[in-house]
Amino acid sequence: MKKENYAKIQKEIKGLKQSNFLSSWWLLRAILLSSLWIYFLSSNNTFLIILGTLLGTAVVFNWVSILHDCGHGHFFNSPFLNTSVGLIASSFSLLPFEQWRVTHNLHHRWTGYFDKDPTTSGPNETIMKDNQKKIVDIAWKYWIPIFVISYYVRSFWNPFFTLQFSKTKRKKFFQIFCLFFMFLPYVLLLAAFGWKFLSVFLLSTFVTLFVSDPFLLSQHNYFERGYTQEFSKPVSPREQDGFTRELMFPAFISNLVFMNFNYHVAHHYFPHLPAYYLPRLHYETPNRISWLRWVIRAKKIPGHKILMEFGNL
Repeated sequence: MKKENYAKIQKEIKGLKQSNFLSSWWLLRAILLSSLWIYFLSSNNTFLIILGTLLGTAVVFNWVSILHDCGHGHFFNSPFLNTSVGLIASSFSLLPFEQWRVTHNLHHRWTGYFDKDPTTSGPNETIMKDNQKKIVDIAWKYWIPIFVISYYVRSFWNPFFTLQFSKTKRKKFFQIFCLFFMFLPYVLLLAAFGWKFLSVFLLSTFVTLFVSDPFLLSQHNYFERGYTQEFSKPVSPREQDGFTRELMFPAFISNLVFMNFNYHVAHHYFPHLPAYYLPRLHYETPNRISWLRWVIRAKKIPGHKILMEFGNL
């Protein structure tokens, strides 16, 4: 974005501050939606179970959006509330809070760098083997949802990877605590409702992956990225639209299902703004695309190229 345009928006949002009222409303909305989801899934009515299975996508993305803002420390004005709500959100989103917080904030600092951004570092074009490329290509072509799973396991569930980003023993211990806390509700749900409910819940989560996979790959993939030996300093938020894409949905879906988590370029421009403010911003970006157009175009490209190469969509 041009400096003058960025400065203009900065002036417009100067009065937009974190709102405990809006945050509380969004939290209440997610709780009510989750309660309805659990009620549907625990029903003996097949129609309600199917409805609950589909509703799981909205539940997961609502909590991912809340976790995201808590991780940035701007959902509430209290660090304690951000951490507490973030821990609750972690169980629904299956993203351990502290691991998300440290990794995601480094992602913002090093967007555009393969070797410094912890959410993209890993296999690259020079070390991805041919058989790995074939697996990735088949999974992407036939909608086999492996990308979010592998992303979560590598970037957030693996303490051998995530602990390096916490510099103190206290923070490292908190990471381990967050990992165990994330799974605790499932133990309680199993005890309360038994395997029947848990199996239906897992099915609902699996259905969510069919949305999560293309959504995840749309955000930062198929852009030209570099290494720190090529570029010596982080890319400023104003310039991160060169590495960031956002999918556009009907307004009610953006709000009710994704809680504005899809306004990804806007978030990289102004990472301190809570998601409920993002639709208010008036900005231009070359990388805004309809979700349907993105899926149609991206599915024509081999999966390993989506992951590791770049081009136009």
